Amino acid sequence: MTGKTSDAAMATLEDKNLTVSREFEFSNDVPAGQVIRQDPKSGSTVKEGTKVTIYVSQGSESVKVPDVRGKSEADAKAALSEFAVTTTTEHSDSVASGNVISQSIDAGQYADKGAAITIVISSGPEK
Repeated sequence: MTGKTSDAAMATLEDKNLTVSREFEFSNDVPAGQVIRQDPKSGSTVKEGTKVTIYVSQGSESVKVPDVRGKSEADAKAALSEFAVTTTTEHSDSVASGNVISQSIDAGQYADKGAAITIVISSGPEK
């Protein structure tokens, strides 16, 4: 049933006189509405009336992006632990060296868990 839509998988299983249960979970790899896996596993021999649980993708889980501007690099990375963080540096007269000047996804926005976020770290004033 993996890869089929939830409705198609349920119809196929019900046509084989199986009892179908549906659970939902997040997946970064399987599009929303498609079956991720099933229990018992595909290919298992089961009797009519057996309960088969299909696990249906809700798509990627979205997470609210926190505001890390002004925080230290370590604190910013800790706050953004659900994302793939990369850093760059640039000079700043207004932000202390080692602190975040800006972030590539604005605070308060929602982004997929694991999304790439770049933070710009101050290297202090240009000399």
